Amino acid sequence: MNAQLSGIWSLISDQISSNPITRKKILANHESMHFDRTPGAAILNGKRIAFLGSSVTKGFKSHHVSFVDILASNDGISPVKEAISGTTLAGSSRTTYLNRLINNIDTQIPLDAFVLQLSTNDGSQHKPLGQIAATYDTVAFNTATTLGAMEAIFRYVHDHWDCPVLVYTCVNPRHPEYAKLVQSGYELQKKWKFRILDLYNDESLNSKMTDLQNGYLNSDLLHPTIKGNHLLAPLFEKQLIQMLK
Repeated sequence: MNAQLSGIWSLISDQISSNPITRKKILANHESMHFDRTPGAAILNGKRIAFLGSSVTKGFKSHHVSFVDILASNDGISPVKEAISGTTLAGSSRTTYLNRLINNIDTQIPLDAFVLQLSTNDGSQHKPLGQIAATYDTVAFNTATTLGAMEAIFRYVHDHWDCPVLVYTCVNPRHPEYAKLVQSGYELQKKWKFRILDLYNDESLNSKMTDLQNGYLNSDLLHPTIKGNHLLAPLFEKQLIQMLK
């Protein structure tokens, strides 16, 4: 299956696997949506936080309920959830991260923080990694590459909101190129000074989540279940507290 068809199939299967009635029941379930808050979490109440990503941010295979929705229910954040399954950072299609950021998130609405998913889709769809630009000038960012698109996103967020940024990596990606992307993310961090929540390199978390008997991941061993998102939400909460205090 080529990269374009893979992305289309992800979108189709995402719609099939999501049941709005089930989603409504999940959102109303106290046990699913709440966890013991980290000390200092009150600072998150009412904060408007944008989440730009693909399937994990969306809540693929968990009825579109992800850690984002759990944080909204538990901590009172006001999320701007811009996520479409199967989409990439790099490229020129209307569904790339950068194009959705520009077209779908209103710059007139202030943001307190910005969260970016470092998706596995770029690797699985064979997008070139690219290089870190020598300058901060937008003309230097090759958005046909993953790193160039990331830099364009960071510059856009800085210019329009100048808010703290968190980049998170995915649990248990099986794509061999993802490790290179994660390492490049750390190199990019030196330039753009964002925070990283590195789920990919968290051995304890990966060991717990990849044991299917625990029920944290779906059978694809990549997308969290509701229980898995419930496990991840406090990790994001701690990062956001540090960013906003």
